[in-house]
Amino acid sequence: MLFLKFFRGLKLIFLNSIYFKLKFFGIKLMLILIIHSLLKFFYLKFVHKKIILEFNKKIKKLSFTQNYFKHNPPIWFEIFKKNKLLKKKIDILEIGSFEGMSLVYFKETLNINKFYAVDIQKNKLFLRNTKSYRNIKYLNTSSDLFFKKNYNKKFDIIYVDGSHYYNDVYKDLVNSDKTLKDKGILIIDDLLLDVSYRRSSKFYEEVMGGVFKFMKIHRHKYLILYVGHQLILKKRDRNYN
Repeated sequence: MLFLKFFRGLKLIFLNSIYFKLKFFGIKLMLILIIHSLLKFFYLKFVHKKIILEFNKKIKKLSFTQNYFKHNPPIWFEIFKKNKLLKKKIDILEIGSFEGMSLVYFKETLNINKFYAVDIQKNKLFLRNTKSYRNIKYLNTSSDLFFKKNYNKKFDIIYVDGSHYYNDVYKDLVNSDKTLKDKGILIIDDLLLDVSYRRSSKFYEEVMGGVFKFMKIHRHKYLILYVGHQLILKKRDRNYN
């Protein structure tokens, strides 16, 4: 199953790179995906196994119906550590919060100043799982409306996991780019999700299509930190040439 998902991901990158005329960017993504798939296995099995066990112990005390987050903790920890975010006071925006599992990880791992959780649907389990946390703003609105009203806010980390339709993803990324601080981290969920079983046979009408559309214009602004089921980017300093 994992190998099938891996090769399907390579195929999606290849097809999108042709469709959006970003062949070299596509080749780069495929190479990094291969390398990071091996690193992910290494982190999960050896380096950060303790982090996974501790987080699983934490979420067992809370109320979740699904665990879509299970492979993220070691990858996120490594990236936050390398970018010196573990002790820094930071502001975070999350687009698409579901039951709050990612917020639990953020709160348990980072020193959060303000956290904005934006989800068009109100989730009772999110409220239950996060009721003990402070500095959290849970906004049941669309991401478009949030950005329209909060265009002047700036964030150290933005996690995009809202609508998975490619034009919506593209809009979320464009708006995120405007509000992400220099050297900020942009996390995009479900990069390798295959659209064919959901809407149509158009391979680009999914998260990856939105990413390629965005990166066609903005790729010079970002460093690629991780490629897997998520794409994790770091915004370059504005003085970068």
